[in-house]
Amino acid sequence: MIDCAGIQRALSARLDGEPTGIADDVVDAHVAACVECRAFLDSAAALNRQLKLSTASGSGPMIAPDLSETILAGIEPEARRRAAARAFGLALSRVVLLGLGVAYVIWAIVLLGESAAVAAPPVDPGVDTSVTAGLFVDAAAVRLALAFGLFFAAWRPQNVTGMVPVYGALWAFSFGFATRDVVLGYASASDVFGLVLLLLSALVLLWTWLSDFGLVAMGRAWRAATARPD
Repeated sequence: MIDCAGIQRALSARLDGEPTGIADDVVDAHVAACVECRAFLDSAAALNRQLKLSTASGSGPMIAPDLSETILAGIEPEARRRAAARAFGLALSRVVLLGLGVAYVIWAIVLLGESAAVAAPPVDPGVDTSVTAGLFVDAAAVRLALAFGLFFAAWRPQNVTGMVPVYGALWAFSFGFATRDVVLGYASASDVFGLVLLLLSALVLLWTWLSDFGLVAMGRAWRAATARPD
């Protein structure tokens, strides 16, 4: 016995150009007498015509719409915002680096003045001031070297990567050696100022690196570690 489900399968096969497995006159007789199957045939035929018209109206097979512009439209504002924030942070950090470099230069000049004052006459013949004057000169040379490094970092921030460990290690060891003097109150104001200035220099260099390339590099490293694509 042929039921409606079998007739409807045969109708679908006929519309698709496939063998129905049931004689056409049997199918037509059932459709003529069955309201449900006649409605199924009408809806299936309409859908088939719509699909054929959609395929014929195009130049080729159906292609998914290009959503790249829509996706980029949502991504680009965020990318521009991040790029603007990085550019502002980099510009501000370079200005701060210049200011710190100037502070080191002024400090070096003060130390050279103290060296000249120590060695200037009248000097007690029994006191050798050459060692003290030499220490002032050496300290001034170190400050000038630090200032030059900061000026260079402000000029070429892409080369700051190798400077961050140097300034950071210099501060760490200086702070470690000066901890006892700071705790016991033996440290002078100049010593505390030097530690603070060196710490600021290391932090601003780190800030410059992050603004220029560090955040991007860290993001790529994190995505690589977590197996996430760019």
